[in-house]
Amino acid sequence: MKQVKNSDDARTAYKKRQDNIAEYIQQIQQKLAADAGQSNINWAHVGSLGHVEELLQQIEGHLSR
Repeated sequence: MKQVKNSDDARTAYKKRQDNIAEYIQQIQQKLAADAGQSNINWAHVGSLGHVEELLQQIEGHLSR
């Protein structure tokens, strides 16, 4: 992850934040792919993904403003 510094200008800080977000998205995709291979999926897993989905909806809504 790239650290945003007080000495960064706005464009540099913005780019670093975008890069960090892209890295988080990549990590989430890798975890989703790994979890899809589980044979012991239960309703707790479904609930956890439901919560993740809600958080992502909030993020998407925030970015749409």
